[in-house]
Amino acid sequence: MNILALGAHPDDIEYGCGGTFLKYARKGMDIYFMVLTKGEFGGDPKIREKEQEAAMKLLGVKKIFWGGCVDTELPNERIIISKIDEVIKEIKLGRILMSFSYLKIHNKKLQITSAGMPPIYYHHKDTDQLEEIIIEGMPLGAMKMAKYETTEKTLKSGDTILLLTDGLPEQMNGDNEMFDYPRVKKYLLNNLTIYIYCL
Repeated sequence: MNILALGAHPDDIEYGCGGTFLKYARKGMDIYFMVLTKGEFGGDPKIREKEQEAAMKLLGVKKIFWGGCVDTELPNERIIISKIDEVIKEIKLGRILMSFSYLKIHNKKLQITSAGMPPIYYHHKDTDQLEEIIIEGMPLGAMKMAKYETTEKTLKSGDTILLLTDGLPEQMNGDNEMFDYPRVKKYLLNNLTIYIYCL
């Protein structure tokens, strides 16, 4: 079995689940790390790279893939997703597919990309309009050289963003009816006055 762990900086992965990877490496599984930056914002990148490589040896990690990104200055989401997709293909994870949405917020600019995920709902407070953002993109690992699009929005105070997996709209009730997307939208619009974590 091949396992890929993804982190933004050196030491992120070890702190989060290093013991788990050591356990699986001892069972003969091939562990790979992908670290997007060398953590230069938090210390000397050469030292942090050496520390990461030392941790890799202790944990039995087969290979580290460096993402080549600059700490605190990650490129747009499409580029990051493409880098991850290349690594998934290189280590031959098989037919494992990974779906996720990636958001980046900076200076009131929202950038969104998606790989095989449901729509993202964006409520504009000033117009009271609910926008359904559909970003077409194959799940990671599905195809070599897959293309991923990025959508950009300008955030305003009071705007609301709802991210969800398909588990919510596909949830069945006692009568075997799906909750479905129209109800998701209706529920969001009817509950914008309460705290978002209560939804």
